[in-house]
Amino acid sequence: WCYFPETIVSRAFRVKVFGDIARAQDAEVGDGTTSVVLLAGELLRESKAFIEDGVSPHIIIKGYRRAAQLVSSFIALNRIAHSRRV
Repeated sequence: WCYFPETIVSRAFRVKVFGDIARAQDAEVGDGTTSVVLLAGELLRESKAFIEDGVSPHIIIKGYRRAAQLVSSFIALNRIAHSRRV
């Protein structure tokens, strides 16, 4: 259901990674473990085409980090604008 090539990463490692993601989410927020695992899986699935086209994983990660910065800024700006309307 997600892209972690079996030839590169063992099933046990994949289970550990997704387990760690779920535990971190639960410790931080106490909810949303399924959502965060599904999101991580989808991010990996979307990365597959880029990897197959020869894009460096470093470039993909850089793009995901930039996207996270943009989303965080958008949320922060909209939270301020919403609080002023209330």
